[in-house]
Parts: sequence; structure tokens; C-alpha cells
Amino acid sequence: VSGDEIVTKIGNITEDSYAFEKPVTLSITQQGMGLIPFMMTADVDKAFLISKDKVITMIEPQEAIRAEYVKATTGLITPPGMS
Repeated sequence: VSGDEIVTKIGNITEDSYAFEKPVTLSITQQGMGLIPFMMTADVDKAFLISKDKVITMIEPQEAIRAEYVKATTGLITPPGMS
């Protein structure tokens, strides 16, 4: 358990784990807040299996974070309210 705040799509859910698809984490940059890959060396096209007992809480992100996630993982820019 690292305390990282992870933004991701949730794929397959089993009794013991979640499949995180294209997870990113928040990072502070010179330009402000940014999203970076959760694991820099991993194949981002494959899901990450995370044990349910390692997840503290889940929430829906703010619309601005959701739009940045879509932009960071797909390259698409979505108008506010459309992601």
C-alpha cells in the first residue's frame, strides 16, 4: 500500500482483484498537475491486477481529471461534460 492516488478505468473484477486499465497517477510538474503512468516500465496496453485488499477507497474523479485522463490515455480532447 503506497498511498498513491491512481486514476484508471476498472476492467474485470474478480473475488480478489481489480483489473486497472491504463492507470495513471497524479504528479506535480513545472506546468502544474499532470498525469504520469502508474508504472513506467510496464506495458500500458495490459491490465494491472491489483488485490482488493490493497485498495483503500474508490471515487469518481472530478470532470477536469476525467478529461485529462482521456487525453493522456487516448490523445482525444473532450469538451467539458463529454467524457
